[in-house]
Amino acid sequence: MAKQQVHAGLLPGASAGPDGNNAAGTALRAIAAGACVQRRQSRRRGAANPQVAVGAGGSVMRKGDTIMQRPASRVQLSNPAKPDIKVLIWIAAAALVLSGPVVGAGLDAGGSSTAPSPCPLPPAERGGMERSTTGPIMVLIDVHADPMWGTPQVQVQTYHDWVVAVDWALDQTDAHGAKISFLSTGQFMEWVLEDPVGGLPLIQRLYASGGQIGTHSHNKIRVGTHVWQELPLNPPQNLILQHWNDHIGAVNAVVTAALGVSDPAQIAAINLDRGAHVPGDDTLRIQMMADFGFTNHQQGADEQFYAYFEHYPMNPFRPTGALFLQHDPQGPIVVVPFGPVLGRNDTHFGIPQDMRVPAVQGRFLLEVLNWLHDVHVAQTGRVWVTGWAAHAADLVPGTLTHNAWNPVLDWLTQHFINQSVGGQPAATFASVRDARDAYYAWEAAHPGATSFTYPDTQTNWELYPYLVPAVTYLMGAWYEEALPAVGTVRAYRLTAGSAAGGPFTLYVAYTTDGLPAVVDLAALLEAGPWATVSPATGVPHLVNPEAVEVATIGTLLIPHDKFVAFPGTGDFDEDGDVDLYDFAHFQNCFSGTEAPPIGWDCLPGDFDLSERVDQADYAAFAGVFGQ
Repeated sequence: MAKQQVHAGLLPGASAGPDGNNAAGTALRAIAAGACVQRRQSRRRGAANPQVAVGAGGSVMRKGDTIMQRPASRVQLSNPAKPDIKVLIWIAAAALVLSGPVVGAGLDAGGSSTAPSPCPLPPAERGGMERSTTGPIMVLIDVHADPMWGTPQVQVQTYHDWVVAVDWALDQTDAHGAKISFLSTGQFMEWVLEDPVGGLPLIQRLYASGGQIGTHSHNKIRVGTHVWQELPLNPPQNLILQHWNDHIGAVNAVVTAALGVSDPAQIAAINLDRGAHVPGDDTLRIQMMADFGFTNHQQGADEQFYAYFEHYPMNPFRPTGALFLQHDPQGPIVVVPFGPVLGRNDTHFGIPQDMRVPAVQGRFLLEVLNWLHDVHVAQTGRVWVTGWAAHAADLVPGTLTHNAWNPVLDWLTQHFINQSVGGQPAATFASVRDARDAYYAWEAAHPGATSFTYPDTQTNWELYPYLVPAVTYLMGAWYEEALPAVGTVRAYRLTAGSAAGGPFTLYVAYTTDGLPAVVDLAALLEAGPWATVSPATGVPHLVNPEAVEVATIGTLLIPHDKFVAFPGTGDFDEDGDVDLYDFAHFQNCFSGTEAPPIGWDCLPGDFDLSERVDQADYAAFAGVFGQ
């Protein structure tokens, strides 16, 4: 969308006065002036920012053509302390109709307001100053032993190869302070019981790392010593029960042998995580997990979200049997979601998924932007998770996973683990058990709140639960490199994926202290011109590479001709709420239906993507104030 001069507009039926300083303009400016007082007084009183839900409604357009369908970022606001803004707005609207036009501040050819802000924020109110209850992103690693094949003579060699491979993985994670959450089939555990020298010490190391020894199974039952037979298609319930008992029993026996635990409740607290291909019905599987005393569903079924949005859910939830991605407040089982096998680019659970290192890094930066928004704006305190899985067989030297293992651990440790991003530690290595316990604590502190839910079985941007602008640009993005640090700013170069109209170069930037910064990136950026984009609202600003403003919630830098327009949110100052301060900006942008297209600074007021801020947007703006 080109930046163009914006002229003052009229509401239908209004007439302009000789200088525009009519009663309506005076009324609106009085409301705007009151916004400064109300806003600053509420902040001095310590009023919390209203929470913002980013989601729903509309389409996304690029100048000249429609590239994809995306929803708007709608602001839902709840703050009983606010005055009835709608009354003030409609009083001002009546004054407009009776007395004449609202004269807005124009935009120059560069798209910047030619009038000063009616209520400029002092630096301390620009973000990063309020303490958040949101903890660091929890980075999880799942390793599990799959079924074994061949004769017992073949299996024993496979077993020893896997022991060595998992032991190697533990060496690497221990060196980085990471944790492995381990699960196993009963078939592998049968060999462990016969190996007190190598097998039982490995289980002890795994338990010390992740605090769990869970059960994983596909479709085999035990019919003899080291003889495991596949179940028939659509097995009856008695064979499903035998299958579960065979695998769970073998894991429990190893827990007793390796850890000296015999009390059933203590064993259940260790064997807490269950992954099962049988039964295939989610409702029955979840119920069986609860009946057997499990608290966690191993990640896997939640990967369906990737089929819709090319990333994984970022928060734990309680799956519903009838619709796995829909949160069930009364559900007995928690799923802690993250990606499948690291290093691969293939199909898992029927879904093509890219877990190569640059793809994993790109998705992690997407999560960082969502996390920063939660830390500084939404302030839900939710538990944020990410990670990857590996089969024991994937850790053997020469495999894709083995080769990707240390590069990802090194990158995370260098840039994010216990590193300050947005004023607090960005990430920490954790176990599935840690994430479950953190989620329990969050549930207890936020009764009735939902951490994640997606109640659909197809791509539905109306229901997307994260920042739409961020994923619009970063869906399928490929990580390239970290740029040299510039003051408190950290930036990363990526290549946009095809879903975003790529390939083209873009950047993700944030500050380490959580305060906005203006920095010179001219020597680091590729040839421009460039625009900064808010990951929350999608609002762009054409920038001078020598003076790039990086926001508290992070910033995207994109080529100016790759800009995607999003329906307005009304949040002009991008602080996560829509208040009288934003109304003052809306009034300045009001242009009417016949005016030339608006500039970028007025995009938050263009709710219907008409490239104007008019009466239809006026009604929509009123609707995003307090319910």
